[in-house]
Formats: sequence, structure tokens, C-alpha cells
Amino acid sequence: MQTIAITGATGFAGSALIERLTAAGHRLKCLIRPKKGRELRDTAGIEWIAGDITRPDDLEALVAETDTVIHLAGLTRALGRDEFHATNVRSTAMLVSAARRAGVQDFILVSSLAATRPGVSPYAWSKALGETAAQALAGDMKLITLRPPAVLGPGDSATRDVMQLLKRGWLPCPGGPHGSLFSWIDVDDLARFILTMAILPHEEDRVTVSPCSGRSASWADVAEAGEEATGRKVRCIGLPRALVRGSGFCASLLSQFTRKPLILSIGKANELLQHEWQSDTLVDAPSPLHQTLSRCFLHLGGNGPK
Repeated sequence: MQTIAITGATGFAGSALIERLTAAGHRLKCLIRPKKGRELRDTAGIEWIAGDITRPDDLEALVAETDTVIHLAGLTRALGRDEFHATNVRSTAMLVSAARRAGVQDFILVSSLAATRPGVSPYAWSKALGETAAQALAGDMKLITLRPPAVLGPGDSATRDVMQLLKRGWLPCPGGPHGSLFSWIDVDDLARFILTMAILPHEEDRVTVSPCSGRSASWADVAEAGEEATGRKVRCIGLPRALVRGSGFCASLLSQFTRKPLILSIGKANELLQHEWQSDTLVDAPSPLHQTLSRCFLHLGGNGPK
């Protein structure tokens, strides 16, 4: 069994991943940011390393005596390019360098499908630069870059509001119900795919892959899956492109005023309005969309689907 270092272990995807890794018998070292009221004790198979992704010494402690590093941590919302760069680029570069010096064999960088279009948003730009930095600094380590599309599953704060509306029979559709096509992946499918990539031998030193549970869905398909999950009619609310961009612009101004980044921004609006975001690799035994949505609805609590 391997010793695996993980960043982002307490996040949405990370929580699903460590459950699978511990079940498979691997020893884990997980970086956790000190936070008031947060106390995670070491358990069988998991060692928690208190530290911050931006501090080199903490990263050195994390990767010491490990076989594989899985880098999940990253910013999905920020006040601007500098904040995105500090975490998604600079910290990635520091972690890759620390892992190489520690003699780590395999490094798995969980990036984003957005990295394929760096000009769309500051987030996409930072993920692309993070990949470039990892490629330049990996040395003789095997580097596996994963570019997941939209990750869906219970407990995701980024999609909670949309899931609440969908459960009640309403679905906002940026650009209209058939305005774009996009891939998606169930959080458990992603965890299973990462586990597979971590334990399987790879002949190539550099691997880049974009896994998905569904390769091509529209908002209308999401509404149909929502109907199957709830047993009730889902009405699509078409949002004109100008309205989405205007809302993103206003949200970005509000974030600058309050100094608190929001999920919606002008960059996120641009991402939502792309005509397609499509992955290249379907995972084995992918979760059907209606089942993923059903799990999300159950996690929301309240009145169950009718």
C-alpha cells in the first residue's frame, strides 16, 4: 500500500476521495488549514498535517516520505487574478518542487477543464498556468493532470442554490435550455477515477486526461434528469446572455466593495456562456445524472421528492 499526501482533503471532492483511499488501505497524509473550531484527530490510516498551502515549510512536511501526491486544493472564487495566482499557480509550483525534492514518484494534479481556455476567466487562466508550472517543475516525477468538468454531488456549496431550485421544479438556464453543451462528473466517480490513476502503473511520464460521467448534456437534459429524480415537472428559466453577463459584472463589483468573493462573477458568467465544455474520457460505470441529482436532493433535506 502507498503513502499518499493530499491537499484539499476536507473539501467537496477531497472528502469523497479520502473515504475511498482509506477503504483501499492506503496511508494518508492530509494538509489541513488551522481554523477556529476545527479539530481533526489522526485516525487509523490518516495523519493530519496542520499547515497552509501557501507556506513552503508546511508543504515540505506534507510530502516527506510519501509515494504519491494528490493536489486537490485550489481557489474557485477570488477577488482578482493575484489571489487566483497565489494559490492556483504559485502554491502548485511550490508543492511540485517540494514533492520532486522529496523523491515522490507520482504527482496527480487535479486541475479543471477550464484550463483548456485560459482567456475565458481569471480562474481558467490560473488553472492553465498551474498546469504549465507543474509540467516545468516535475522533473523525473510522473505527472498526471486531471481536468474534470463540472463536479456534481451532495454537499457542494457552489451548486447548492441551483439544486434547491431544481428540487422545487425550477432550473435557471444561462443562454437558454439548449444554449450550450457541457460535460459533468459525479463526485464519487471522480474520486474513483483519481484512485485508479493513483494505483495503476503508467508508462508515460506525462498524462493529461479529462474524465466525465456524462460527455454532452444541455440544461434541458439537466431538467429532464431533475424530473426523473423528483417525479415533478421542471420548468426551464431561460436567462438571456446579456442578463448573465450583467449579473456577473454586478456581482464582481459587489465583491470588490465587500472584499468577499462570490460564486458569481464576470469570469464565471463567461464560463457559463461558453457554447460547449466537453471532456475526452468517460469513466467506467458512470453514474446516471438523475441518480446524482437524487443524492443531491436527499442531502438538501426538507421535503423529499414527490
